[in-house]
Amino acid sequence: MNRLLLIYPLFPMLISSHIDRRSGRIPNAVTFPAILLGLALCYCLCSFTYFVQCCAAILLLFLAGAIGIAGMGDIKLLMSVASVSGFLPTVITLGLSAILLVLHSACVNWRGTMAELKTVVWAIGIGDLRLINRQGEKRPFAAYLAAGYAIIALWRWLS
Repeated sequence: MNRLLLIYPLFPMLISSHIDRRSGRIPNAVTFPAILLGLALCYCLCSFTYFVQCCAAILLLFLAGAIGIAGMGDIKLLMSVASVSGFLPTVITLGLSAILLVLHSACVNWRGTMAELKTVVWAIGIGDLRLINRQGEKRPFAAYLAAGYAIIALWRWLS
């Protein structure tokens, strides 16, 4: 895999992180060009089979967003990662980002985080997978996605 493709998604993720923390939204003006440019780079610099795998990963993420697993802004941001890195690194990025979110929340507010974790485990058990806290407020998740992907990109760069 080309190293340019490893660092490319970091730029739209950092921009989206800043916007998400300020406004609570990730604009399409950032995510759609990132997805399209990522696919174009993948098509030009990688094999056709890898390009098809990236397209399949984007389709699966779209379906995940359609059933409400996460906010569509976060899903589209993950699509920009999937457009160049494929499905498995994208899933690992999502998992690592969730772990970073829990660790950060635990450092800031230990008791509240433990209560929310109980709620999340209960929500997963009953099939409600939305990333909301007990008050129903949305969490700005783009910064955690950017940090998670930065770790994955560094790992892949060094290996």
